[in-house]
Amino acid sequence: MGIPDWERLAFPLALLDTVNYAPQRSWLNQHFFNYLALATLHPAYCECYKDLWALIDEWFSARKPRWGATPALGWPGDIRAFDKRREVFKQGRDFLVENGWLPPEEALFHIHAAMLWCISLGGKPLMDRCMNSILKGVKRCPDWLRRMMRELDTRLNVK
Repeated sequence: MGIPDWERLAFPLALLDTVNYAPQRSWLNQHFFNYLALATLHPAYCECYKDLWALIDEWFSARKPRWGATPALGWPGDIRAFDKRREVFKQGRDFLVENGWLPPEEALFHIHAAMLWCISLGGKPLMDRCMNSILKGVKRCPDWLRRMMRELDTRLNVK
């Protein structure tokens, strides 16, 4: 799926709505909430994310009886819960910018989203590894994390 971006939402939504590709759908069920939360941090779209959340919430509700499809695991019951998840990602981004791991420019959103997505997918072990590096004084994104980010999109210019 690459870097979280709303221009790429059609594919994950279609996958969540199919009975085929059970292993991929199961994986996506676990990660869609974070994918969407990160995608909605894009500066060009951050003012209308509540409308997007409402549309997707309605879409999940309408599809629930069909094929036994279910909303993504952890899908929030209301926009406040979604706002909290977005805030966690915004604080994480700010922390990584302050520590020199991310460039401060909002125009480089894809780099921000790629790093946050990699850390999110890596879960607590990767989060701990990042925090240990920061606490040891590492002032830029380590090579291992840059490689992970480039795997999401080979065109991504991660320095």
